Amino acid sequence: KQDPYFSYIPKKEILPCLHASIAGGQKMAKHQAEHTNYKDLLNRLLEQGLRIRFRQQHHTHPQVRAQYTHPPHTIEVYRNSIQQIQSFFQQSITAVDEEDLICLHLYHEFFHYLEKKDKRLKLAKCTIKQWGPFAIKRRLQSFREISAHAFTQSMMKLDWSPLLLDRLIYYTQQGWTHAQIREQFAKVKEEIQALENENE
Repeated sequence: KQDPYFSYIPKKEILPCLHASIAGGQKMAKHQAEHTNYKDLLNRLLEQGLRIRFRQQHHTHPQVRAQYTHPPHTIEVYRNSIQQIQSFFQQSITAVDEEDLICLHLYHEFFHYLEKKDKRLKLAKCTIKQWGPFAIKRRLQSFREISAHAFTQSMMKLDWSPLLLDRLIYYTQQGWTHAQIREQFAKVKEEIQALENENE
């Protein structure tokens, strides 16, 4: 809903687009070697011709966790993001290995590398202007991100989406209570159920 083009998607197309985005990330994961450990992943990325850079934080947007840039094909991981997620886990759940958190970031950006390289992944477009038979269409950036999260979840065999982690950290930073966070997720669930009912 935060995507600037979200309002242009017809209601009946929202869920199919979401499902297609998730399926696209999962399908891409099936074509990759199974995840074993951090060092193997680093070697695999280097073999693909990717450069890996670790920096303290993004120079203009400190909330950016990692990014893929080209040319040259480079994945930059920002340490402030690793530290933020580590702190969240330690306070809320349990300590998590730093290498696993780095893998979360690497897989997400590796997906963006793969989608640029493999043109078979077709994400939904929405029409933002129409003049008779002529239409201006745009892809939603959020669909790409949903696919990248689904790819990461599949590669690391997580039973939760990394997108959930982003939301939890964001709400916690905003000072939301556990009750407020639960209410927000309940609201989202209701919105999804309403869309499902309309699509039946």
